[in-house]
Amino acid sequence: MNESYLRHERPVAPALGELAGDWCGQYVGYVHIPKTAGTSVTAALTNAVGVLPLVLLNEKIGTPDSRWNAGRSGFWPLITSHMAVSRFPGSHSLISTVREPRSRLLSSFRHFQRHRDKAGLPATSIVDFIKDGSFDLMASYFLTPGLWARSNIISMNPGVTADLAQGLGQLTAMSWSDDTQGIEEMIASVTGRRVQIPKLNVADQVHKHALQVSLDDLTREASVDVLLLDVAEAMGLLPKRNTGWSDDYLERTAIRLNVEFV
Repeated sequence: MNESYLRHERPVAPALGELAGDWCGQYVGYVHIPKTAGTSVTAALTNAVGVLPLVLLNEKIGTPDSRWNAGRSGFWPLITSHMAVSRFPGSHSLISTVREPRSRLLSSFRHFQRHRDKAGLPATSIVDFIKDGSFDLMASYFLTPGLWARSNIISMNPGVTADLAQGLGQLTAMSWSDDTQGIEEMIASVTGRRVQIPKLNVADQVHKHALQVSLDDLTREASVDVLLLDVAEAMGLLPKRNTGWSDDYLERTAIRLNVEFV
């Protein structure tokens, strides 16, 4: 699927803008948070909208284009990006997917540690993994850029809830990443078409060596994303789930990734 993306690495040629100028369909933007079934969602959106997605580069990469992405990309019907919701053009209906916070963090950390093992580097901790900028919280995609520090301390600031609500308010719809029916309904709500969700970019690696992770550190570092989901549920963007689902989901993830909690 990656090779079919229209990657926005240089100013788009005027002719391409003219080509999209007669578009009469829907304009959709997908706030692609890593490790939330984004590859599958993007493929389904491509089928539903009928055009290849314009993949905007992340602001943090620091390319020359990052200063004008939102202002000059509004002509294209389908935009996906690992960027904050505030960076998307206002002309598009925005959607996003989210995942149980501790499981997402654990999955990202396991992936990161696997590459360190291959490079012969020593193991690191969840705390250091976040501190060195290797991981983006889901909340960071909806908070005002630059306003909050990269720390779980923000979850104790009463202002963060209002800021999250403001960012989430820019979405038309949101879904849990493991809810296939919910994702299909979300896509239908912004495209008018019901499409199937393919299962793409799902890792099936067998982890021979157990990875030890502090459950307390994992829970603490994921606290801001827990707050994000609470706000999204309160706003009606996400259906509320039964008590205990989070622990069950985390347990299944830990077994699949061969993680031992300490």
